[in-house]
Amino acid sequence: MLKLVKKDPVLATGIILPVVLVLLFWLFAELPKYFVEPPKYKAILTLDQHNPSFVEEAQFFVVDGKLRVKYRDASLAGGTSYYRQVIYMYDPATDSSEIIDVQLPNAEKEWKEIEVSAMEDKKIDSSTTAPDGYKVNFSEYRGGFGLGLLFTGSYDNSGSLEKNGRSVIIKTPGNVGKNYYLYNQKFIGWVIE
Repeated sequence: MLKLVKKDPVLATGIILPVVLVLLFWLFAELPKYFVEPPKYKAILTLDQHNPSFVEEAQFFVVDGKLRVKYRDASLAGGTSYYRQVIYMYDPATDSSEIIDVQLPNAEKEWKEIEVSAMEDKKIDSSTTAPDGYKVNFSEYRGGFGLGLLFTGSYDNSGSLEKNGRSVIIKTPGNVGKNYYLYNQKFIGWVIE
C-alpha cells in the first residue's frame, strides 16, 4: 500500500478516501447507540384489526393520567365496524409487547366510556415525548446508507422510539395475526408510574 501511495498518490487517495468516508458515516450512524441511554418508559399503542363481522367500535385515549375507552355497538347505531382497535404495551427493557386485555361491558347504540381496568393502577402520560426524551416515530422507511448500493434500508410499518440518533424498533405483540393493519398504529401514551 505504501508503494502505491509513493508511486501514484492521486490513485491512492481515490481508493482510500471513499473507504474512509464510508467508515466515518457508519461510525456517526452507530455512535448514538453507545452514548444515548436506552428508553426507560413503556409505550402504549393501538393498531387496527380488520374483520367484517365486528360490531363493536372502540377508541382509546387518556384522561387525567388514566387509560379510557369509548365504545358502542355499530350495528345498533345503523352501521357496521370493519375495524377494531387493539391496544398493546411495548416494554423497551424486555424488547417485547403484550396486548392489554380490555373487557367491554355490553355495547349499546350510544357511546359509553369506561376506564380500562387492566391499567387502572398505572399512570399514563399522553404527551408525545417521554420523560426520558424518547419520541415515537411511525416512519415507514428504515435507514440504510450507501445510496442503495450497500446496506440498503427497508420498509417497516412497526414504529420506533427515537432520541438523539438512537432508534429502538417497537415490536408488535407476537400473537398479531394477518388481519392487523400495522400502518394504522396510533400512539396513546407512556406508562410513567
